[in-house]
Amino acid sequence: MDEKIVLKGITDIGIKIRYEDLDKLEYPKDELVYLIVEYENFDYEFLLKDLEQSDKLTVLGSGAFNKEKGYDRTGPWFNRWSWTFDDSALYYHDPTLYLADDIYGPWGLGTPETWYLEKIGIIISRLVEVMGIKNEDILLYGSSAGGFTSLMLSIMIKGSVCLAEVPQFDITTWGSFWRPLKNASFDMDDKEFIEKYGNRVSVMKLIQQENYVPNAYILMDCSAEYDFTRQYLPFFKRLNNFTYDIKGNSMKLIIFGKNTGHSALPKDVILSIIRHVRLNEFYLNNPQINPDRYKQDPTRLIKVCDDYRRKINKLNKENVDMSFEITALESMLEDNGQEMSCASEEDMPVAFMDKKIRDKNHLISYLNDMVKSFKEEFKRKDAEINELNNQINMLKDDSAKIQKEFELILKHKDEEIKSLNEELGKRDEYI
Repeated sequence: MDEKIVLKGITDIGIKIRYEDLDKLEYPKDELVYLIVEYENFDYEFLLKDLEQSDKLTVLGSGAFNKEKGYDRTGPWFNRWSWTFDDSALYYHDPTLYLADDIYGPWGLGTPETWYLEKIGIIISRLVEVMGIKNEDILLYGSSAGGFTSLMLSIMIKGSVCLAEVPQFDITTWGSFWRPLKNASFDMDDKEFIEKYGNRVSVMKLIQQENYVPNAYILMDCSAEYDFTRQYLPFFKRLNNFTYDIKGNSMKLIIFGKNTGHSALPKDVILSIIRHVRLNEFYLNNPQINPDRYKQDPTRLIKVCDDYRRKINKLNKENVDMSFEITALESMLEDNGQEMSCASEEDMPVAFMDKKIRDKNHLISYLNDMVKSFKEEFKRKDAEINELNNQINMLKDDSAKIQKEFELILKHKDEEIKSLNEELGKRDEYI
């Protein structure tokens, strides 16, 4: 293990370690650490900030970078590394970028011998195990190419949740980025490539291979015509025909139209959306408790109360107002409602067209319905929090009552013992 490694301009704390030794990994908490993991004689690069007070992890992938601005290929590319999250954060670099100077979007493709994204997933799974984080507490986020890799990793890391912003679902349709990416390492035509490596470039193919639908939230921009017609509609048409357990995971859609083309939402909006996803997942994974179950066990009752109080406090920390979606959507409707545009009907293949989204009026109507839905959802969540607090208070009262009764019994027993001791003392004096 070498602790003299630095990442200039980002952190001076660096560690290199073999995959087999990850259980021996030591690093400072609450600090940004440049982590190099050697796996199968190849180095994979990460940035890790493990918060002492967090039991959750946000994993971030990088999107394609601007061709005009370029990128220093002598080191890793960590998109959004300066952001501050409520939970621990892990960034992964895609070494596909090292393969050729004309690769600007890597998508974890790797080489014929090694699928880099698959190896990154294996390392992340081992790392979170060492950190003591459950898969259900992992949130994978990225936009565009990073949204694609986040979706793919969420299929590999079962039980995790994904927030993918304007992702690609099939990168072979991504024109000028796809061609140099494939040509860098794969000497074959597209047909042969898809037959051999289709699961690397298609979310649907990996879903079918793993027979697993990821637990994902998809941020879709309806004003990006190419995305909508070539990525979103074909994918969800195929997903609709895919047989899977309706009681299992699902892909939730958040549709917006900002009229700026294929680009990510502002930092503050994304951070708020991540908080919303965390809140929603909390309620899905924490059904209401039954007070009768704990009446006979005050110690267990107190632990349950403390656990729920801790979770509620964590959710409310730095997040007093959880209605950001309502505000954002209402703002979009107010600012852009009359100007929003999507792919026109003539640009959309009829086979992929849903009659409900044939014009902008329907889309705006969807957004209005979404606003209403969010309002109802937050009202319900508030009611659940109030009910949970009421249950906790009731359980506390029951616990206090049981404790008081127990203390009263002890007091009576002490008095009986005292009386018996006095009686014995009198008998001793008499004898």
